[in-house]
Amino acid sequence: MKKPGRILIAATSAVAVVGLVLWMTRKGLPARPRFPSDPAELVALGHRYGHNADWRNAHECFRRVIAAGSANENDYLWATGAAVAAGDLKACEEFSRSLLVLFGNDTDANVAERCAKQVLALPNAPPT
Repeated sequence: MKKPGRILIAATSAVAVVGLVLWMTRKGLPARPRFPSDPAELVALGHRYGHNADWRNAHECFRRVIAAGSANENDYLWATGAAVAAGDLKACEEFSRSLLVLFGNDTDANVAERCAKQVLALPNAPPT
């Protein structure tokens, strides 16, 4: 026979899980993340996760966008920010290296400035 205290703890834990799922549903986020294959949908979902400080899932969304072959420097900026917030500095360095390869010779001063700021903001900026 279970002790009354264990039943109370189990019931409290179940209520907490249900509350978390309801909170996530109200925020428009799935309780169990499903990642779409469309990069535009992934970007929108990544922003929603980031807005709600769910950095792990935001990072996963933007990682998938980059893996799909994005050629938009903003996707790399968002991916790097989400990776930093999720604590994945290795991914940050990889995104920065890719950013330099893709946009290192761009003649647009705005693109060059954004890319330079991103790369230089990292603790171990990749060599140029």
